Amino acid sequence: MVDVYALLDTWIEHVEDPELLAELTKLKEDGDKEAITDAFFQDLEFGTAGLRGTIGAGTNRMNIYTVGRATQGFADYLNQTFDNPTVAIARDSRNKGELFVKTTASILAANGVTSYIYPKISPVPTLSWATRYLKCSGGICMTASHNPAPYNGYKAYGPDGCQITSEAASAISAAMQATDPFADVKTMDLTRQWLRASSSGSMIPASMPTTTRWSPSPSTI
Repeated sequence: MVDVYALLDTWIEHVEDPELLAELTKLKEDGDKEAITDAFFQDLEFGTAGLRGTIGAGTNRMNIYTVGRATQGFADYLNQTFDNPTVAIARDSRNKGELFVKTTASILAANGVTSYIYPKISPVPTLSWATRYLKCSGGICMTASHNPAPYNGYKAYGPDGCQITSEAASAISAAMQATDPFADVKTMDLTRQWLRASSSGSMIPASMPTTTRWSPSPSTI
């Protein structure tokens, strides 16, 4: 059985995000067993539709650490399955979408995976199209479909622009299970690239989607 109190202490020790840390600290100070249990009794399940859950602190929430763990698992899968893998990334208007996109791109880059990113809010189907058009190895869209406003999600796509297969989901999930969200997730700082993309728009030919190319090679960043 999961020791939710031990997990809470671990997160308080390692989390650096001020908003999440404040939420965790309040959970501990309030001592609300039901709230602590709900935040930590399980990991968000990764399936053929990726991740989906309430935004907040904990293993059972959508946050930069659960997104990071999923992305590290996805990156491990891509590197084992494809040569020089690439990924298209998009987001809809859900809360924290931009933050999750930045987190995902930074982790993919640190793992040698090139990302093509829509720099602004985009309709979800455009990600499927971009994945196919750019001949990417996979795609990721931050969206939670019909769920209420407190939710967000991490929808994963295969190279065909469709949601990933059950075989791919199982492989990614297994890689995630072997990943410590605080010790095993590779990342790199892409702040400069994000600012440049925001100010200049597309950094690839105009005949392609309005996306930003983030490469893992320092010489091309």
